[in-house]
Amino acid sequence: MVGEGRQRIDKWLFFSRAVKSRSLAAKLVVAGRVRINRDKAAQASDLVKAGDVLTITLDRRILVWKVLGPGARRGPADEARLLYEDMSPPPTPKGEAVPDAIPALREAGTGRPTKRQRRQARGIPFRDAGSGGKSCPCKRRAKALPHQKSPANTGRPGACDDLCRDR
Repeated sequence: MVGEGRQRIDKWLFFSRAVKSRSLAAKLVVAGRVRINRDKAAQASDLVKAGDVLTITLDRRILVWKVLGPGARRGPADEARLLYEDMSPPPTPKGEAVPDAIPALREAGTGRPTKRQRRQARGIPFRDAGSGGKSCPCKRRAKALPHQKSPANTGRPGACDDLCRDR
């Protein structure tokens, strides 16, 4: 039934120690995270043979392995490395940034940006806390003048300065 030198992809991934269990290998394949010669593996029963190139997308890395042969068992790591040739690109050093990364908008060391700074960076207008159509304790609404807080009454919500007070 199975061709000479061919093996199920879930078994091969398990034997090569790409994943911890065969059921995790099957889930990885069904999720579309494994490609065999640039084609997505549709199911865990797809067969691989020597010479196939697998692209495996794991959590934080992408593995490109060339299959050298089928596995017989899940042995030690040295035995598992004989099943594939690693063709993955080398990882970027920690000090270097990814070339597609967006440069920082602020100077380093200025701390976490405030909500106002984040909105200004995205181009969203920020409504001041003092402006708005809230009514004040004197029951007058500031139609032409903006509703402003008094420096002395900043803790009280709705407290306004001399512009809205009864005279």
